[in-house]
Amino acid sequence: MNQLKQDFENLLYKALKDYIKIKLDEIPNENIYAFVAYCDDGCMSISGAIATIESYNETIKLRPIYENDLITPEICPPEWKYIYEHNHVFDKLNKFLSTIYDEFYEGEFEEDYMDELDEDELNELISSFFIDTIIKVFIKLRNDNVFKFKHFKSDVLLGALFSDPDEGSRKIMLGVSKKLNSPTWHSKLSNYWN
Repeated sequence: MNQLKQDFENLLYKALKDYIKIKLDEIPNENIYAFVAYCDDGCMSISGAIATIESYNETIKLRPIYENDLITPEICPPEWKYIYEHNHVFDKLNKFLSTIYDEFYEGEFEEDYMDELDEDELNELISSFFIDTIIKVFIKLRNDNVFKFKHFKSDVLLGALFSDPDEGSRKIMLGVSKKLNSPTWHSKLSNYWN
């Protein structure tokens, strides 16, 4: 499982770093307050998502529905302007995700204990796998000064977000957030999704 985790980490790191490099060139005059791995249900595919102060203000102004709900457009990627872009940088990662699930569900791990896991224990193992790896990747991006560009606010929302998270996805989202984000961001996510 260690090799699988390492390969996933390397592919996710490269995809997110390539994505942010492209976006920084495309939006040189915007201020980024959120940068996340945007996942579909169960992390079957991952892309990047960015929210900027400018695009948030534009959303608020153009969509009166948010007049009394400022948190939804702030923390929900489906409301952000910069999602589902440059998916080609995530192609290798997303192909590899099917390998990960084959390993988990087809029982191809060599570890003996895998055969003895019930469904809840397997789901816990999968959640931990994604939480640990995503945290590690964002810490590596932070340590490599990816968020030190002038484009980034000093307190950036990081992690993994889902469009309509089920219980397992919320667990991943909040588990990652707890380790990566400031208490302010983590509190916003926790209050919204619980």
